[in-house]
Amino acid sequence: MTKIIHATIIPSDSDKGRYQATLRATFEGGRGVEEDNVLSWYDDELTFTESEFIGLTRAEVVELFYAKDLAYIQS
Repeated sequence: MTKIIHATIIPSDSDKGRYQATLRATFEGGRGVEEDNVLSWYDDELTFTESEFIGLTRAEVVELFYAKDLAYIQS
């Protein structure tokens, strides 16, 4: 099972055509180390910190996103 060992949040930047923030993560696990864009979200609606993602799997990142998104929609 691969887990995030480093996370970088790339903020949205409409001047550069990016309208969503992106999580770029470095995973370590069974296949060694790999880096990938994992998640995108509208950062004017949801907020995350890089430390929230450390130690999570891809599935856990999705669960965290949906929990925050549901809380936002219900607020």
